[in-house]
Amino acid sequence: MAFPFLQDIVSYFFGIEIPLPIPTFGIMVATAMLAAYATFEREIRRLEGIGTLVIAPDAKIQKPLSAQIQDFAFITAIWGIIGARLFHILEYPRDFMIDPIGMIFSTGGFTAIGGLLFGAIAGIWFVK
Repeated sequence: MAFPFLQDIVSYFFGIEIPLPIPTFGIMVATAMLAAYATFEREIRRLEGIGTLVIAPDAKIQKPLSAQIQDFAFITAIWGIIGARLFHILEYPRDFMIDPIGMIFSTGGFTAIGGLLFGAIAGIWFVK
């Protein structure tokens, strides 16, 4: 059985019909982003704690690296989502010309390579 929306999971397991048009793929992507953020932040804190990772005295930003991780994760996630949507639009230009607003704000249509590319570029830009 497939569960494309959260309402399908609730209906299957609990027998309750609640309108929850949240795509389960989006929930899994958000969960993966949060898990990656939590893992990355914990590892940075561990490395800072044992003294392996320190901020250079001449660095532009002097706040702890563990505090900078949140900014890094937010920027890469937002740009990853923008890139995924942009590449989806570039794959279907005819659909975009017919309904540009509907295509930009629809709940589906993300291309993984666009998300990876834009997220990686944003991450590299943030680190520099």
